[in-house]
Amino acid sequence: MQLTIKGLASGKIIKVIPVSEAEASLNLLLFLSARSIPIASSCSGENVCKKCKINGELISCTYTVGEFISKHGEVVTVSYL
Repeated sequence: MQLTIKGLASGKIIKVIPVSEAEASLNLLLFLSARSIPIASSCSGENVCKKCKINGELISCTYTVGEFISKHGEVVTVSYL
C-alpha cells in the first residue's frame, strides 16, 4: 500500500508514502503530518475545526489510513500544495 500526495495548486506529486499494515490503523491527519505533509488543522484532529480537508471536501481526521485507501483510493489531493 502507498499514498500519493498531489498538490492541486502546484499540479505536482508532492510525495509517495509507503504504508505498512500497522500504519493502516493510524489517523490519516496525524499520519500525513508526521511525514511532513502540511495539512491545515487548529483542533489537533478532534473534528471540530473542519480545516483538514483533502480530496475536495473530505475531513482527514475522520479517517484511518486504511479506511481512506479502501473508500477513496491511494491518491490524496491537497488544494493549497
